[in-house]
Amino acid sequence: MKFLAWVALCSAVALSVFTVLPWVRSGWWVVRVCDFPRAQLASMGVLGVLGAGVLLVMGLRNVPVLAALALFGICTVVQSVYVAPFLSIWPVDVPSAKGMEGGERLRVLVSNLYNENERREELARWLERDDIDLLILAEVDDEWMRVLGGVRERYEYRLEAIHPEGLGMALWSKLELSDATVEYLVSEDRPSLHARVRLGDGRSIAVNAVHPAPPGLKDDDGGRKDSRERDAELVLLARRIADEPRVDRVVVGDLNDAAWSHTTRLFLRISGMLDPRVGRGMYSTYPAATPLFRYPIDHVFVSDGFRVHELRNERAPGSDHLAMFADIALFESVGVSPEPEGSDHEDGEEIIEEGREDARE
Repeated sequence: MKFLAWVALCSAVALSVFTVLPWVRSGWWVVRVCDFPRAQLASMGVLGVLGAGVLLVMGLRNVPVLAALALFGICTVVQSVYVAPFLSIWPVDVPSAKGMEGGERLRVLVSNLYNENERREELARWLERDDIDLLILAEVDDEWMRVLGGVRERYEYRLEAIHPEGLGMALWSKLELSDATVEYLVSEDRPSLHARVRLGDGRSIAVNAVHPAPPGLKDDDGGRKDSRERDAELVLLARRIADEPRVDRVVVGDLNDAAWSHTTRLFLRISGMLDPRVGRGMYSTYPAATPLFRYPIDHVFVSDGFRVHELRNERAPGSDHLAMFADIALFESVGVSPEPEGSDHEDGEEIIEEGREDARE
């Protein structure tokens, strides 16, 4: 019985480490990957509380069990604070369009195709559909361009940056594009796509599509990437958005960052963009093969004035990501309302400097 008490305490200490590590302001990938499994860690905390409670009921009331119970409880509360906004009990950030008339609709699909996908032809057939106005694809290479030739022709307006090794991106639209540019905000290997989209009523919105590098990705030298380049790209984009507060906008892509992470929340505060997931669900997208261990890393963010008709995940054949579908509508042209807190700008400046330094190296 005493052995079980020490097992419980060691498990609680391990959970505490994973809970505390993300508070360390470091880009080291070992620290940053702890941002991802907060929902899973919260569930583990609940199980730990129940397990320690069983030991207490069984009469094992010693210091290790009591300490384990306390640590499990604290970790559960901390992790739940991050996860709770993505439950249906939370007020939504972006209102529903249900029952409303008017508003200019935009149907968006974000899909990481996966450059090692062995079901490319099947995925291409899946994309031959009529319910998408704006299609954003990540990990597009020359072979994908060949396979998706028929899909591509369905979209009159196209912006592409084709690269091997999972670095390419494409933005295909049925709506008119203007001011379309490919930019490399931090790294010469990571393109981002930027354009104006003309809606059916003549209004124009900005669209920014990004796919920064994930923390833990293997480097050419055999090491692992930190998160600094990713973080810098998100902060740079946030500052650009904040500099154009009257522009209606959608930001999309595989951000390789969880919806509740420090960097994503910093991006939202500095930019003033809103997350339609808040109050609706996690809509976790990666990894597709393991539902219990998925994280919400593929995103559709919107500016004020948008409302939501529908959000859903879809299984893209052969991909390691679920796709993110958003049916949204612009009702009012009000742009964004940035709400930085405390040292957000100073933190952002430091993140940009570190990210650019990492990219140079």
